[in-house]
Amino acid sequence: NTMSVPESILSEISVTSSVAPSYSTLLGPAHGSLAYQKSGYLMLNNAAVNSSRWRKYYFATKDGFLLWYVSRAYSGFDRPPRAILPLNGCFVEISSDNPCVLELIHPDIKQFHVFLKAKSRDDASKWLEALKTAKKASWE
Repeated sequence: NTMSVPESILSEISVTSSVAPSYSTLLGPAHGSLAYQKSGYLMLNNAAVNSSRWRKYYFATKDGFLLWYVSRAYSGFDRPPRAILPLNGCFVEISSDNPCVLELIHPDIKQFHVFLKAKSRDDASKWLEALKTAKKASWE
């Protein structure tokens, strides 16, 4: 049950570089600590809520962005994320089909509609709050 994220989505996220900062900018001047607002494993699916094509990734919110890593081991300051998604303008809500699933749609990124499944309703609610809070963050 492996799922690959279409390169078109990843490249589209990369195209947002005018909106998204470089990875080194996100790290800040210390370059040694990633002060994430929220981080942890979520299951990703870009097909449908009820699809069986879920894959585990490590996600983190930082300064208005969602960082997406292959695993926690690869989320250190010396490793760039697989993708950086600007949360400003991103639509985020709990799926009406499954209370453990978050639905993310970014209108400025072509075909960006993904589902993130948390381990529980409570965890999904915490991620929803963290993503909504991160959306409000301003980049200075």
